[in-house]
Amino acid sequence: MSARPIYELAGGDITVWAEESGAIMLKVREPFGDPVELGEEDALELGALLVRLAKGD
Repeated sequence: MSARPIYELAGGDITVWAEESGAIMLKVREPFGDPVELGEEDALELGALLVRLAKGD
């Protein structure tokens, strides 16, 4: 079993990884359940990462 890369975005507030099954996992690290604000650059980075993971790259 090979290790899957784990990506951190928005200063570590968001963690994204892909499971071997192909499921994309996204975890928000905000202890009080508040939303994490993404600026334009973070939003574009997250979008590009999700597309790459969905394509299996």
